[in-house]
Amino acid sequence: MRRVEQQVLQPKHVIDKVDWFDKLREVRVEKHDLNLLVMDYFVKQGYAEAAEAFQAESRTEPVSIGNKVVRVDLATLASRTAVRDAVHKGDVMRAIQMLDQLDPQILGERPELCFALQQERLVGLIQSGNVEEALVFAQEQLAPKGEANPKH
Repeated sequence: MRRVEQQVLQPKHVIDKVDWFDKLREVRVEKHDLNLLVMDYFVKQGYAEAAEAFQAESRTEPVSIGNKVVRVDLATLASRTAVRDAVHKGDVMRAIQMLDQLDPQILGERPELCFALQQERLVGLIQSGNVEEALVFAQEQLAPKGEANPKH
């Protein structure tokens, strides 16, 4: 509680519109960095044709920007987008199956991804009214992973 009170009492630093635009004008963005940002957008949104055209025009490799810049094979973009769409539709089990088909090691190599998908599955169970199944799932699947990895 004390931590929350400290955060609330600290004054916020406010920048007015004129100062904001003055600071913005001082920032210099390299063309390569801007190209990477545009490519990242095309890749994450699943716009394979746009990414291919942009790659040809700008000579920018297809990448995804996260904690690090990762090169992306545009041939896998449709499959990656299908996985994302399945998650957005609440069909987490289908997304997991598709991931296993794309790369059988990915969920083992990326426990944070596996945990996030399991969390989505739990939310889906709760939203669909399967509270008892959700509790069992949380206790048997999520709790052990959360205890094993404090990052979760």
